[in-house]
Amino acid sequence: MLNKDAFEPASSFTNFYTGMGPRVQNFRQPGYSDFDIGLQKVIHLTERFTFQLRGDAFNVFNAHHFNSVGAFIQSSGNGGSAFDTDIASQEFGKWNGGVSSPRNIQVSGRVSF
Repeated sequence: MLNKDAFEPASSFTNFYTGMGPRVQNFRQPGYSDFDIGLQKVIHLTERFTFQLRGDAFNVFNAHHFNSVGAFIQSSGNGGSAFDTDIASQEFGKWNGGVSSPRNIQVSGRVSF
């Protein structure tokens, strides 16, 4: 059971006060990595006209991370922590549905003259 009285109250942290606790964190989370790729082909239609076809893929391997970096919270649609970090909450430490963005693919074309 987590003792919420072991933490300093949020009201103590005003302006430049950073708390009285140690500066070493015991909480570790996995690093965030993402693999993106883009391919393009330029086709010369005439001497003046060119067509550029481009394809981009973000998070190609569809890897999901349950940490705060790149997290997307489904209920609110905003980024932030994937876990409830409000010490006063009954849901403290629980996963709130946040996860990094899924695979995203886009195709675009451009005509230049």
